[in-house]
Amino acid sequence: MDQLLFEIVFRRGLSTEEAREELSHRGFELRFAAVEERICEIRRCLSSRQLWLLSSGKTMLDSIDGEEEGTSAVEPADPAPDPESLVTLRETHRHVSVALASLADSDRLLIRLRYQEGLTLQQVAKLVGLKDAQTADRRLRDIIDHLRQALGIQHLVRGKPKPVSV
Repeated sequence: MDQLLFEIVFRRGLSTEEAREELSHRGFELRFAAVEERICEIRRCLSSRQLWLLSSGKTMLDSIDGEEEGTSAVEPADPAPDPESLVTLRETHRHVSVALASLADSDRLLIRLRYQEGLTLQQVAKLVGLKDAQTADRRLRDIIDHLRQALGIQHLVRGKPKPVSV
């Protein structure tokens, strides 16, 4: 009965009175106060996150296994990339690895600190002995430009063009 009550009140969003009527149609004769007590007890068993998910409509209302009459089984999507995407990813990884290997050790260190370790420009500058964050930023931009040229993708880059020195 509690599962049915959960379905009626929390998943379908019916009121307590509507829930009592639904229960009586299904053979459960309860007073209004008893239905209210059962709803309160069910609510106490739910976490605040579960209550939020139920109230925001982020629950799955369809049966996933298709046990209900007239429904077909829902086939969950495979999150793994398809074989063509895997080949493309591997090829891209190989090209980027070769381009990174062509960099000087100091340049690879700058890339690693900034993008793999997630350090700020100021932290990177301090660690490698550069003057300031702006200098680190300029060095990183130059390294990235070199990588773009090595990968042949400089024409795909959008944004403001680099200013030309006088």
